[in-house]
Amino acid sequence: LTGSQAEIVHRPLPVDDRYDVRETLPSGLKLYVRHHEVPKGMVAMWLHFGTGSVNETDAERGLAHFLEHMAFRGSTHFKPGTVTSRFEDLGVRFGRDQNAMTSFDQTTYQIALPRTDPHAISEALLFLSDVAHRLALLDPEIDDERGVVLEEARARAGAQMRILEQLFPLVAPGSLIAERLPIGIPEVVQKIDSKAMKAYWSKWYRPETSTLMIVGDIDAPTVAAMAKLAFADWRPAGDVPTPQDGGLLSQGARRAAVLTDPEVTQADLTWMRAEPLEASTTYGDFRDWCVDRLGTWIVGQRLDE
Repeated sequence: LTGSQAEIVHRPLPVDDRYDVRETLPSGLKLYVRHHEVPKGMVAMWLHFGTGSVNETDAERGLAHFLEHMAFRGSTHFKPGTVTSRFEDLGVRFGRDQNAMTSFDQTTYQIALPRTDPHAISEALLFLSDVAHRLALLDPEIDDERGVVLEEARARAGAQMRILEQLFPLVAPGSLIAERLPIGIPEVVQKIDSKAMKAYWSKWYRPETSTLMIVGDIDAPTVAAMAKLAFADWRPAGDVPTPQDGGLLSQGARRAAVLTDPEVTQADLTWMRAEPLEASTTYGDFRDWCVDRLGTWIVGQRLDE
């Protein structure tokens, strides 16, 4: 590389400057707000927590996903059984406009509002701030939702899931990734109670490792002020816990296996490479990422042909 090329390679990647508000609140919560008029008259919010199934213990397998369900089963400002109806009054459909997801290392709640009046925005912010630190997590509600969670697990327990359960230990041997599928295991989900759920929730749902993003046809400074007010009393409690290391290691040796299931109806040949995630912070990092993706895409196209 020439001197100028080396300088570019090591230059830090720029931060997207299209956000009207981008700041870290005193609590540690990161706030991003952007005015965007496509589509008109709508606004979407995401509250992201930096925790998922990898942070579970053996006695908590499935708890992070179960907790995600319980966020819709009652809190300080949304009594049990009222979340869906209150948001339906705002034109929000549960499952389409209001939903959540849990993965190995993150949990995210999202709301898409078909209107941008102060009442609708306040309701959405109130719900998300309740999820952060004002959930009820009542045992009767947990028992009611337990059947829903177990049924979701049963619905997924087809041939594809059974193949994945064989595949993960092969792709990521010795790692928590191979043992902590977010859906959990039924025998653990059956035993989860309010005490266990509150312990995980208070430990891992923290402002220092969370991000609130708001994008829509809004006045960004006004909505940012509303968000700060809604989350003003969410304060850090104790030291930030150290996240569990997923333990994904680079594997030097090639491995192969034939994975079968009685319900599989077709044969697939798959080649995979699993490596620890590396942060892209410089132009050089981003270039390497692009080259890797481009090479994988070229090989994929040839295999398709």
